[in-house]
Amino acid sequence: MALVFELPVLLLPLTALHVVSPRFLLRHSRYAILAITLAAAIITPTQDTVNLALLVVPLCLLFFLGVLASPAGAPPPAEIAPALTAAVARVAWPRLR
Repeated sequence: MALVFELPVLLLPLTALHVVSPRFLLRHSRYAILAITLAAAIITPTQDTVNLALLVVPLCLLFFLGVLASPAGAPPPAEIAPALTAAVARVAWPRLR
């Protein structure tokens, strides 16, 4: 159950690996809220809506916290990317030979 609360930590590497973007996460947040609600309904031991809400609300807040933090893991802008690639190639290629 505690693994579910690692949602912001999961979103950072997914953003860094170009799997998702912060814009994509915001655009599809209604599906994320639905998935969170379904997962919380399966995880909660009772059929009480109060217990369900006690799990859904923090998970939704953690999802949006992860969306707010995900630009930190986002790839650099297109203008900077070629310069970074060239700098890494200059440093890495002599070592690889």
